[in-house]
Amino acid sequence: MWNQSVNNYLNDRKELEVMVENNAIDLYGPIPHAPDYTIFREIILVIDHNSYHTGQLLVMRKALGIWSVQ
Repeated sequence: MWNQSVNNYLNDRKELEVMVENNAIDLYGPIPHAPDYTIFREIILVIDHNSYHTGQLLVMRKALGIWSVQ
């Protein structure tokens, strides 16, 4: 289950990278269903959210003594 979670995270991150690198997407343009927000803002929120939870996972793994990566 851990490996599947890591793979899902990496796949989602790759999709985000593809979106950011796509010149056809205006990262600073409004989101159609939320015109007060931009895609860039949402990307920053995703990065912040993921970094927070990555830290939580590392603390949990350290507390449980499961540092090895499989």
